[in-house]
Amino acid sequence: MLPSHRTILLGLLTVASGAWTVGAQTFDSSGNSVLNGAYFVREVMFTQVDTNGNIGQGQSAVGTVTFDGKGNYTFNGQVMVSTVGSTASTTSVTGTYKVAANHYLQMTSIFPNIDTSPATAAINAEYGGVAAVGPSAFVASATEGQNYDIFVGIPISANATNSSLSGSYTAAYLGLPKADFNSVRQGALTLDADGKGNFAATSVTGSAVNLGDTTLTQPLSGLTYSINANGTGSIDFGAASLNQLLSGTQQLAVSADGNLIIGGSPNDFDLFIAMRSLTAPASNATYQGVYYLAAMFDQPPDSSSAGNYIGCWYGSTAATPEGMSVTHWRWNDAGGGYFGAQDDTFAESYTVPASGVFMSSEGDQFTLGANGQVALLLGGPGFYELVLELQAPTWSGTTGVFLQPLGIVNAANFAPFTNPIAPLEMVSLFGSGMATGTLQASSYPLPTDLLGTQVLINGTPAPLVYVSPTNIAVVVPAAIHPDPGFPDDAPWATFQVVNNNTPSNSAMVRANFVSPGVFTALANGTGDAAMLHAADYSLVNASNPAVAGETVLIYLTGLGLVKPAVPDGAAAPSDPLSNAESPVYVIIDNQLATTSFVGLAPDFAGLYQVNAVVPKTPDSGDVSLEIYVPSGALAYPATISVAGSSSSPSGVSSLTAPPHAPAARTILHK
Repeated sequence: MLPSHRTILLGLLTVASGAWTVGAQTFDSSGNSVLNGAYFVREVMFTQVDTNGNIGQGQSAVGTVTFDGKGNYTFNGQVMVSTVGSTASTTSVTGTYKVAANHYLQMTSIFPNIDTSPATAAINAEYGGVAAVGPSAFVASATEGQNYDIFVGIPISANATNSSLSGSYTAAYLGLPKADFNSVRQGALTLDADGKGNFAATSVTGSAVNLGDTTLTQPLSGLTYSINANGTGSIDFGAASLNQLLSGTQQLAVSADGNLIIGGSPNDFDLFIAMRSLTAPASNATYQGVYYLAAMFDQPPDSSSAGNYIGCWYGSTAATPEGMSVTHWRWNDAGGGYFGAQDDTFAESYTVPASGVFMSSEGDQFTLGANGQVALLLGGPGFYELVLELQAPTWSGTTGVFLQPLGIVNAANFAPFTNPIAPLEMVSLFGSGMATGTLQASSYPLPTDLLGTQVLINGTPAPLVYVSPTNIAVVVPAAIHPDPGFPDDAPWATFQVVNNNTPSNSAMVRANFVSPGVFTALANGTGDAAMLHAADYSLVNASNPAVAGETVLIYLTGLGLVKPAVPDGAAAPSDPLSNAESPVYVIIDNQLATTSFVGLAPDFAGLYQVNAVVPKTPDSGDVSLEIYVPSGALAYPATISVAGSSSSPSGVSSLTAPPHAPAARTILHK
């Protein structure tokens, strides 16, 4: 029997208050009208990637998409395919899109050879978000199949002129000339436009594999641009050359609000993004709220890798004025370290200086622009990436029952809305007017009604842990998950709060088999994990650290289905124990820990317990705690306090031991 120590755990779990077989859902399209009118778009995709990371085909599109506000679009522009000649062809194609109430975006690719039949639509779709800046600019990426892609769009205005582009912009560039990773390049620069077709002399700083894979600076002078009446245009960086970081002519456009520029070379495979530079000193408060994001990356082979890695992701970041963010990626890569589509959640801390350029605790260098509505991240030598973050709109409910469209989060780590939910996971909902008072469930099985409040997930009442006017903790029914026969199909879960027969608005998130999140002592998803010493059930913290060889009890949620199954809302049994169906790996300070139990914590619902033996660690103090589930999830906002060993660990597997163990932060942030 595994003691639960209810008094300790109930104190730790105050965070909870702060599918398929049940009403399978399609993607919400209630926000389709958000995308309406003419947009300038750039899409870059790499496919047919072999096990060594060689790219079989590159595709790029640049031009204008016209959205009808009802779920359909028409693209007119140029499409380049690396396997079909050396120049782009003028193309017109139609596609479809859906925008959910929380501005979650699903759309079809521009490329006509991408299968969008019902059987493969979910796998080949682009996913992302429609932002506030632009206004209503979007970012998206294809992550579910074997297309590695980034898709960016900005609204454009009619009657534009060169004066539409003026002032200071901060820009980033990523390119794979001729779809060959041996020539991958990236660069950052500032552009000062005079509104008359000229840029001031500047320079680009970056790296290129064929130029020594080291940091270089290239002077730029005599730069010119032109903007057409329809808002599109071009910028001339001089004659195209592989001996330059940035060269050639980029087609581009300026967003209707003047805050964004996107572009690309019609006959190549690159992406150029610029954001209006900050107009006032930045601080932590400049970077806050939820951001939609998408990215493309390439890591050329080196002595530590099995081959080239290329991949992409979309997701969201929730940033706070305290200098802390929790991020979710839905990412996919190919090549020597192929992992397939996976969810990745992590926390970062940072201090934003007046310049708006800062390094996070995870080694990401951010540059803010457009008064904090946009952030750009660019890689460095050895790792080539371009990440675009666009701030989401804000919603508020003034009267009635209101569910915050972005307010459905993992109750443990508060991972933002693109992070999926999982069966039996404890989820927190935020809003207003959701209950007439505050009440916590007092017994098991958990009720589906507290103070007249219900939460419907795909129409099914869910067990309630806690209700209040602004916050609800709920346990996801076991039936809410993808179809096991079609695990790559993206299922969707629609939430609605009903307060004494008055329904709220609905909000949709993705569902998965697992979505781990570790409860923390600070009850905010970051810092030391809510963890007990198995020997005496005292809290593991800096004054009472874990030591190598001892067993600790880790408490989390989102580990998915269990055997034997437990009825929705019922307390987990202690005999027999309910074990997680999915294998789970615990990684402490990059060392794999041995686990003796992974399953539902006895006497609780929605709470999982992992008994792990602390390995020898190379570091002491607060070190990383990662939870990895090979079926496609990695989470590590939390830390663990350890009394580490200065000697090299022995008899303990490294991070590469689990199948496909994603040294994600090593690979993606080398």
